[in-house]
Amino acid sequence: SYQITDRDSLILFSNSGINPVIIDMALDFKERGLPVIGVTSIPHSSAVEGRHSSKLRLFEAADVVIDSGVMSQDASIDIDGFDRKVGPISTPVVVAISHAINSRTTEVLVGRGYKPMVMVNPNTASAAEANALNDLNYADLWRRLRSR
Repeated sequence: SYQITDRDSLILFSNSGINPVIIDMALDFKERGLPVIGVTSIPHSSAVEGRHSSKLRLFEAADVVIDSGVMSQDASIDIDGFDRKVGPISTPVVVAISHAINSRTTEVLVGRGYKPMVMVNPNTASAAEANALNDLNYADLWRRLRSR
C-alpha cells in the first residue's frame, strides 16, 4: 500500500465535487497538513448540496481550486423536441486541464534542473524507443513506490 509522506499533495478530479469519498480524501490530506488541489465545476457544484456528512463540496474543501467552468448538469446540447440537454463536456475539459497541469509541472521541474518522468506516445514512427522509455519510467515508478 502507498505510504503518504509530508512531501505529498493530492489532486482530486470531480465534476460535481459532492460525493463523500472525494471529500473524505480531501479532509484526510488536510488533517495531515498536506495540500489538496481540486479540479471541479463550480457552476455545477454550487447548484447542488454536498453528500458528505459535513455537506462540504470539493471547491470548499480544497486548498487550491481549478474551476473547469462546466455548466450545471454537465450537458451542452439542446435538441428540439427533447426535454433534456445532452452532450456532456466535463471529460474533455478535465483531460485538457490535466494535460495543462502536466505540461506546466514539467516546465517548472525542468527549470529547476530536474528531469521528470514523462510518458511518451508510442503511436509514432519511433514506437520501439517510446516503449523502451516508458518501460524504464514504469520500472522506476514501481521501484520508488515499493521503497515507501
